[in-house]
Amino acid sequence: MPYVFGVDGGASTCRAVLITDAGQVVFIGRGPGVNYHEVGAVQAVSIIKRLFEEALKQAHARPEECLGMCFGLAGVSRDQDHKLLSGVLDPVFGAGKYLLTHDAKIALLSGALAEIGIIVISGTGSIVYGRDRDGLEARVGGYGPLVSDDASGYRLGLEGIRTVLRTHDGVVESNAMVTPIMTHLGMKSVEDLVHWINTPGISREKIASVAPFVIQAAMDDDPIAYDMIQEQADRIALGVESVYRRLNLPERIDVVLSGGIFNNFPKFCRLIQRKIRYLVPGACAISPKLDPVLGAAFFAFDLAGFTVDDDLLDIVRRTYLEYKENKDRLEPFSLGDDSVQEKHAPLSEPAPEPVEEPVLEACEPDPDSDIPEEPTSPLDDEPLDEETRSSLEPLPETKIESPRNE
Repeated sequence: MPYVFGVDGGASTCRAVLITDAGQVVFIGRGPGVNYHEVGAVQAVSIIKRLFEEALKQAHARPEECLGMCFGLAGVSRDQDHKLLSGVLDPVFGAGKYLLTHDAKIALLSGALAEIGIIVISGTGSIVYGRDRDGLEARVGGYGPLVSDDASGYRLGLEGIRTVLRTHDGVVESNAMVTPIMTHLGMKSVEDLVHWINTPGISREKIASVAPFVIQAAMDDDPIAYDMIQEQADRIALGVESVYRRLNLPERIDVVLSGGIFNNFPKFCRLIQRKIRYLVPGACAISPKLDPVLGAAFFAFDLAGFTVDDDLLDIVRRTYLEYKENKDRLEPFSLGDDSVQEKHAPLSEPAPEPVEEPVLEACEPDPDSDIPEEPTSPLDDEPLDEETRSSLEPLPETKIESPRNE
């Protein structure tokens, strides 16, 4: 039976899916992050290979029955990335047998169910990516944690830790972030924190785990956290505006907001939504329609020569949800952090934490209005005074240098 195999490889988690040519999802799996800049090309490919082997095992399939494979990986956006990774992937999967692309491209396809549009991914890292009807692409960010990753879990977490140190130094006033962050990290003193943050090889995911305390402090009206959130949201909105301006996109365009930050923090998500609408009045910020790993599968279908029509799409959507929700099935396969070792134990996929309110409000721009929606209070429903209102104005374009050469 013919199959396709898709991979969504992020910095923190790698997800994989195996689907028949009829659209039946027969495997869902996940493993550790596969950003090769952090874990190395050999380990990244080893994780993907282990997921592929387990997918074939559970489906009772042979490798030659897999007619299309797509790997959408974080950190793979330039020719040198493709050349380096292809040198490791080819001996495992065969040259020309797979499509290697970046995670934003597959997430746009699954998120908007179209290859045209804009996507903002904010998880451990972040990127703004867009593609127009002529096939032209543009991006802002995605250059790694040292120089970009605005509004990501890592950036927010790092700013929170910096605020703890600046508070200790007397540079900023006492604030609501210090105690929760120190407690979360298990630090008894600032000296412990300084030693930990400067430890070689410190996990980006651990730093990103501090982000919820920054966002919560902003929601609790801490002025330092509030300003921090405003600045990061401005940068994302300016990134969307830059991508929109550089591409030949229609006036009304979907902007997909994808990733853990948007999924878990609805009020921060709505803040960014409003700022995007202020700069790009025709933008409609939406939640992803499907998980990114299915975007990889759709590209794999295309590589295999299969057409993804409405009927196939409906079957994929239905069986994907059934596989994840049906308790009578084997739980989705999971590799532990030791996934490249010979021994491993399949783990059940953790249930997602409930979100009490919708991630995004309905987006229905008035087609007869030329007036952009003015930003409103992002973190509560109280009216804004003039001083606070002015703080919501977008940063000037000169604040951010956008790349011109893709």
